[in-house]
Amino acid sequence: MARSYLKLDVRRPLKDGSYPVVLAVGYGRNMYLGTGISCEILDWDDATRQCTGTNAFAKNATLKSLLETIQQKILRLREDGRFNELNNKDLRAILEEKPQHKKSKPTLESVFQTVIGLKHGRTADLYRETLKKVNGYCPNGGTYFEDINRLWLDQFVQYLSHLSVNTRAIHLRNLKAVIHYAMDCEIPVNMAIRRFSIPTEATRKRNLSIDTLRKLATAELPEHLKKYRDFFMLSFYLMGINVVDLCYLIEVKDGRVEYQRAKTKKRYSVKVWPEAQAIIDKYRGKSHLLNMLDTNKEYRTFYQQYGHALRQIAKILGIPELTSYYARHL
Repeated sequence: MARSYLKLDVRRPLKDGSYPVVLAVGYGRNMYLGTGISCEILDWDDATRQCTGTNAFAKNATLKSLLETIQQKILRLREDGRFNELNNKDLRAILEEKPQHKKSKPTLESVFQTVIGLKHGRTADLYRETLKKVNGYCPNGGTYFEDINRLWLDQFVQYLSHLSVNTRAIHLRNLKAVIHYAMDCEIPVNMAIRRFSIPTEATRKRNLSIDTLRKLATAELPEHLKKYRDFFMLSFYLMGINVVDLCYLIEVKDGRVEYQRAKTKKRYSVKVWPEAQAIIDKYRGKSHLLNMLDTNKEYRTFYQQYGHALRQIAKILGIPELTSYYARHL
């Protein structure tokens, strides 16, 4: 007649080598319920029936909530005299039934998806990466905004500790933005985020000397790398235009290019100098001003090729580092 409890089911490992944590119903029932949580054998404490090691806080919080929910359901069934009357199939259906009020309640993940849909390009990609981190921290999903208290935030920072300070800051700012969006939508939230500061550290300025820039502009390079050097110089001539905005330029009008920046939606009008016009004339595109997207379906493909080519150019010319950001910080 033992009460319900958690245990690590070590009969068969999962594909990743971990073992599932199950909930034993107890009270004379030979029944186990899945929890969606797993861990390594060395990361399970049999004495406390808890996970240890990586992400233990989030896992144990989820397991505790599941156990309490099942115990409450069993208590009600026993008080009503129905527990012993139900067969295992019917009992399982009752115990695994999700509370109706939770279904309509927005979760952190669902609001994240909404915010991602409002973003574009690289910004949307960064929010997707943050959502992956949140899902890794809370693998069972179903995190509600009221649950995001100071302890949750501190544990999430620990979960991200393998990342650099500024990369952590990106994910924390994205999380904060989603929580503020939830506030604007009048979704109840825990106000701990208002008092939560996000540490950052100064980023090394990425710029090139005038001599290095001249060397880059005039160097004899392998044929397949020349266009990438030219696009780098064009970005510089156009006041450090971002790669995605460069790809989607449409025309030169009255000696200027005008565009709305993909990231900020701010409009720019930039003078096209003769050096820039020469590169534009050399690489005219079919449906856009330049031909990057003539052979690539979207800018990300070109961006990857561009980054790889700049690293090759840097190696050939003996430049310690060369990325697209260097054209924007000269």
